[in-house]
Amino acid sequence: MSIIRGAALFLLSSILVVSLLMGNLALTMYLSVGSENFKESIVEDIASVLKNQTNADESIQNALPGLREQCAGKSEIIINYGDFNATIQCDNLEESSDQVIKQSITEIIDQETSSEICDSPLNCFSKYKGLFFSDGAKNYWKGMFVLSLFISLALIGGMFFFVENRVDLPVSVGFLVAFSSLPFIVINFMLPYFDNGILKPIATIFSSSYTVFITMLGIGVLLVVMGFGLKFIKIGEYISKKFDFKKKSDKKGEAD
Repeated sequence: MSIIRGAALFLLSSILVVSLLMGNLALTMYLSVGSENFKESIVEDIASVLKNQTNADESIQNALPGLREQCAGKSEIIINYGDFNATIQCDNLEESSDQVIKQSITEIIDQETSSEICDSPLNCFSKYKGLFFSDGAKNYWKGMFVLSLFISLALIGGMFFFVENRVDLPVSVGFLVAFSSLPFIVINFMLPYFDNGILKPIATIFSSSYTVFITMLGIGVLLVVMGFGLKFIKIGEYISKKFDFKKKSDKKGEAD
């Protein structure tokens, strides 16, 4: 019976760790994509990558004279990027190429997804951008977090029936919660290395990883402290009962 109990606890604990990790990831996405300047920061990141890692800046600089000619008597023109069209305000063509790049990226983010396949960076971005930029993105990640929370609570409930000493459950769960937070402090330490490369937007997408780490670590520590507190209370009650029993025995002996 003890082997079955141990195997069940190990299985439930393993699934709980996976559920907690998925929940932490969803919470990170929810907090990141929900920030007011998220879209602006992503546009800045992608523009920086295009400028520093590709020849987009040079190409636009060379194309500016022709684009300005197209703008004669117009307030805006449409620039084609393969399957994508970006509407450029002619006033922006009087400024640097940076403004043109940023506006083009913003246009691609705002327009409806035009690709269902992922055969190029631009198509892949178009296909999955809804996870970060759509109106329902924040609600999507919130829903994923809530689902993970319910699954985790159900797993903890299952562990309650299999754990031998139920007072130990808060301590065990607390350690698992704290453990699930560790990958997110690692992510936070790695984010600065993404600042100067093509993966720079990842630093913005995971910008809330430290907040999630602190939150989950705090919950884990609180559960562990509560667990040990319950153990000490139980030990105190046991000693108190033993002491009272001894006093009653002594009184009974004196009466005799």
